[in-house]
Amino acid sequence: MDADLILILALAVLSSIALLRLVVAVRNSWDGDIEDIYEDAVIQRLVMFGVAVVALLAAWLLRGPIRALFSDIDGTLTTAGRIEAATYTALERLGDAGVPVVLVTGRPAGWGQAFMSVAGVAAVVTENGGVTWVREGKRLSRLYGVPANSLPEWRRRMLETYAEVAAKVPGARLSTDSKYREVDLAIDWNEEASLSAADADNVVAMIRKAGFTASRSSVHVNFGPPHFDKLSACVTVIRQVLKGDGND
Repeated sequence: MDADLILILALAVLSSIALLRLVVAVRNSWDGDIEDIYEDAVIQRLVMFGVAVVALLAAWLLRGPIRALFSDIDGTLTTAGRIEAATYTALERLGDAGVPVVLVTGRPAGWGQAFMSVAGVAAVVTENGGVTWVREGKRLSRLYGVPANSLPEWRRRMLETYAEVAAKVPGARLSTDSKYREVDLAIDWNEEASLSAADADNVVAMIRKAGFTASRSSVHVNFGPPHFDKLSACVTVIRQVLKGDGND
């Protein structure tokens, strides 16, 4: 049998197994609250396994060397809210094998600086593209998604919008990690706070109406100036850090 066909069949079987186990795990975890399912460690592992299978299939389809790995953090590298030692080891091995790792997250710039210090990654995109940390020799430097001199005015307007949201949506408050953010802000709806998904979506709509970009993650509503996103920041990393073609 052709080797390519064997690989396709193997990936199809693995995907089917992962899907079946995911369905069973969801049924066992279901109690009427979809957010509880997202927090189930078994389901998180199955989703990560499924993503790995898809990544293998994509690598086979592309038929070329893996030049870099871009990865989210929460729910992708984390298990039950933390990054396990085996995951750090895998990141180190990728770097040693000549595959640069770039982390892409909605978490604050302060987290990105910490990741650059403790993990062997090439760059960290934080705040959904608002702040990107890169290495310049032994130094760490930041690339902003908006001009740095515009940040004070943006922050003033964002805080005004937050005050309006907090007055209209009971329980809406800034995330505890907002103090470490430089470009965007985050309203906690499901990390330490307990807003409904409907309330979080209402917050997103209110913020967008005020002229900001806004998106709901599994824990926060992130919002900021409407001039950047994760994709544009990743393209910048490809061009400036990896010296590649941003059109790849």
